[in-house]
Amino acid sequence: MVMRGCHIAFVQKTMGHRTLEMTFRYAHLAAGHLLKAVEKIVLERRPFFGK
Repeated sequence: MVMRGCHIAFVQKTMGHRTLEMTFRYAHLAAGHLLKAVEKIVLERRPFFGK
């Protein structure tokens, strides 16, 4: 569900898990999916300082 775009908290509630820890225990994300998530937070590939 997470790999299809659902928020992890939604998955927790849907699966009936009491804690996010339990949800993460069963959430096995593919490496490519994790890379895409990191790319979303990296706006541009340039140094933080300077032009």
